[in-house]
Parts: sequence; C-alpha cells; structure tokens
Amino acid sequence: MLIPKDKETLFFFCTGNNFIDNLRSFYDYIIKTKKEKAVVLVRDKSLYKRLKNELPTVYSAYTLTGIVQFLRHQKVIIDNGDARLFFFPYYLHPKFQSIINLWHGIPLKKLGKAIDKRREDSFDIQFQCYSYFTVC
Repeated sequence: MLIPKDKETLFFFCTGNNFIDNLRSFYDYIIKTKKEKAVVLVRDKSLYKRLKNELPTVYSAYTLTGIVQFLRHQKVIIDNGDARLFFFPYYLHPKFQSIINLWHGIPLKKLGKAIDKRREDSFDIQFQCYSYFTVC
C-alpha cells in the first residue's frame, strides 16, 4: 500500500544464471515492438554485472532498489519452474501480482503437482502459484 503499483510495465524476474529462452525472447519482443515498458530483476550477481550495460532497466534482486522495483510492479513474468525456492526471499502470489509463467516445456507431460511422486512427497507451500500459464 505504501508503494503505488505500476500496472503497465512488465516485470521480468530472472532467477537463473542466464537471461535466455522464453523469458529473453518475450522481453526482446516487448522492447522491439514498444508495446509496453519492461524491467528486469536478476538474482544472479554475475548475470547482473553482464546485463547492466546491455539492458536499459535491469536491477539486482539483492539491492534496495531491486526490492522496491519488485514491490511496485503488478505484472510479473517468470519462466523458471514451479518451486517457490527459485524466488526466495521474494514472495510471489497471484493475490498481490499478476504472475505469468512462460513455461519452457510442452503441455503433453505432467508438471508440478500433477507428477505423482512430487504430489506425494511435497507440501503445497513448496509450489509457486501463478495467475497465467503458457507453454510453447
């Protein structure tokens, strides 16, 4: 409530050590077409160092500025799996933000809690929730 939400800009949350695949392709499309503004938050420190000279708006997840950017954006784009651990210490929940998961797989296989072994051995709290889910 203290930080007003930006409902127009897309917030790309990069949790891996490379900014590639669906996340990068969608980011490049948004920048090229100028349909919306885009901001990137990066967890990996070495990736942040590489991207800060390449991208106009990239932030490190381990800075106060990165935390503020996370709190102020409504539309969060992710592509890294279904585990909340990927985003720790950040808390993503569809109640507070629109979370769009750009999954890398094909929809013919089982994912997340649909996998019997994972459903039996896991707690609900371990799985990342999202508002929208898309696959190639």
